[in-house]
Amino acid sequence: MSVGEDLKTEPEMIIDKGFTLFELLIVVAIGGILLTIGIPNFNQFLSGQNTSAQINELIVTIREARSTAVNQNQTALIIPNGGNYSNGWQMGLDTDNDGAIENVRRVSTDANQLIFANNPGTLAFTNRGRTTPASPTLFSITPVNCDDAQNPRRDINIALSGHIDITNCNCAVGPPCP
Repeated sequence: MSVGEDLKTEPEMIIDKGFTLFELLIVVAIGGILLTIGIPNFNQFLSGQNTSAQINELIVTIREARSTAVNQNQTALIIPNGGNYSNGWQMGLDTDNDGAIENVRRVSTDANQLIFANNPGTLAFTNRGRTTPASPTLFSITPVNCDDAQNPRRDINIALSGHIDITNCNCAVGPPCP
């Protein structure tokens, strides 16, 4: 090019900033499909987590009752609220051996995600950590939203020695688990 010649440029390219209506509709459609698939699975996941939390609360209460009985050298009781563990439970010491809790140590007021197939009644641990009366205790628990893969039925068996054994089984299998 020589001096003084006008520089000739190609036509300027117009750069689009943003989305077209078609692209936006595609994104909204894909998002809708993902939500349709994801929300039921998420609800099932939350239900399973709530069930596990409530069962773990029961197991922690049982272990704490046993250790409290041994450490305090007194009988520890777990009593269902209103006679039904689905209403929650209380754990504490029976200081005068009358079958009632005088010193409450733990309270659970919500086990609404659990259906107890049997009612083991009051669970007591002696100062030696053994269950009383001298018979194994079985909690057969079916979650409200039972699902064999993510939220199975569970049996919690408490041996005479206070050892806890948890068995998962299919929702369709009647208690106890095979």
